[in-house]
Amino acid sequence: VARAGDRRSRHEYDGSAGRRDHVGIGGGAGGDSDIDARIDQQLKLMLYRISQEQISNILKHSGATQVIIELVLEENSMDLSIRDNGKGFDYAALKGRKGIGLSNMASRAELLNGKIDMVTAPGKGCALHVTVPIHNA
Repeated sequence: VARAGDRRSRHEYDGSAGRRDHVGIGGGAGGDSDIDARIDQQLKLMLYRISQEQISNILKHSGATQVIIELVLEENSMDLSIRDNGKGFDYAALKGRKGIGLSNMASRAELLNGKIDMVTAPGKGCALHVTVPIHNA
C-alpha cells in the first residue's frame, strides 16, 4: 500500500506485468497524507493481498491491456479500486461457484467489516471496488 498524497493527485506509469503479459498500468493514491498513522498493518496486508489476487486474475483471464489501480484514504474508510479493459465475464453466472480467488478476496474484506463489489460483463472489462471502514485514532 503506497503512501497517499493529495486526493486529486494521480501518478501514472507504464510497465510490463510479466514476461508474457504486457499491460499498461496506471495508479493513484489520494486522501489523507497521514496514512501510516491511520492504517494498521492488518489492513495494509489485506489490501495488498486483494490487489495481488485481482492482478493475478487479470493477467490469467482478462486479456486486458490496461489496468488502473486507485487507493483513497477517506475520513472513515479506505477505498481500493482496480479496473481493467479486459474481456470481462458474467459475474452472476459465477456467484454460486466462485473460484477460490474471488472467495478469498471477499473473505479478506469481510474480516475487517469491509465490502467488496465487482462490476463486470462480457466485453466490458472488470471493476473491483473494496471499501473498509477505519477508526480514527
